Amino acid sequence: MKTHIPGDRPRLSLPAKDIATLEGLSHDGFQSARARKRAHALLLLASGTPVDSVLFRTGLTLKSLDGMLARMKSHGVHGAIFDRPHQHKVGQYDHALLADKARRVLGSRPPPGTLRWGLEALTEAIRQQLPEGAQLSREIVRQVLKKNLGIKSIRFVEPYWYQQIKKMA
Repeated sequence: MKTHIPGDRPRLSLPAKDIATLEGLSHDGFQSARARKRAHALLLLASGTPVDSVLFRTGLTLKSLDGMLARMKSHGVHGAIFDRPHQHKVGQYDHALLADKARRVLGSRPPPGTLRWGLEALTEAIRQQLPEGAQLSREIVRQVLKKNLGIKSIRFVEPYWYQQIKKMA
């Protein structure tokens, strides 16, 4: 990506609708300071203010300004102000399968040196059992424990040694 030399005037021509949106955002007290600052910077660039002056007046860096202009080209004014839209990975894992794996792991011996399973160790054990498990997070495992298995906290799971004593009795 080409960076602008301070003093260089990038061509930024915005339609009246976008300018009105930016003016509204820059004066909206309910918006974050970051959003107001970005809107103000785009308004200054649209009015022909030199880049070094925009950087000085808004406190933005040259890198953030370049990123903002690149996002504006691909995602419009709202993308420049509020970052690009994120692609959420909904339903990436089968929660029933994860619940089954978690149930089996919780019934097995915990890692050496521990008396019970912790959330991090449980997540790591499930990651090793799944081919696509490298991206599995602790939060997903916690949610599976809570929603699918009814376990509010991993501390409420009986330790392996206690499970073995119950089996003997």
